[in-house]
Amino acid sequence: LSEGKTATQSATSHEAPAPRAVDGNPSADWGSGSCVHSPSSTDPWWKVDLETTSRIQRVAITERLGYPGRIEGALIMLSDTDDLQSANTCSGPLEGFVGRKEFACMGDARYVWIKIPGSGKYLNFCEVEVYGDLVPVRLSEGKTATQSATS
Repeated sequence: LSEGKTATQSATSHEAPAPRAVDGNPSADWGSGSCVHSPSSTDPWWKVDLETTSRIQRVAITERLGYPGRIEGALIMLSDTDDLQSANTCSGPLEGFVGRKEFACMGDARYVWIKIPGSGKYLNFCEVEVYGDLVPVRLSEGKTATQSATS
């Protein structure tokens, strides 16, 4: 659901912006040009806008090679609004890991956030994949219905 969607983060360093994490390149190697990076900061966050409410089931994160501890303590959060304060945690705090790891993260949301609480933290991962389904929308619900005849 997330590949190619609009992604942003609280701050960027090393010319490594948020959209890199949804570019479809699963490489965990910094040299691939597909990893995000933020400066050391307090409570850094990254988010992707799925453009419509979706039924999220799981989120996969590919951690940058050589830096498995940077994701430690991260929370995966979901919200229907572009406001971190309204987001609910669906997974975490995460432990450090190497490579790609999937996390159960269930809920209906338009935005998926990764937040690392605390000071001196870095966003530094290489891919975020969001899995689930679009939430069906009933376009006719609550509308006036007519028919040609009744018997």
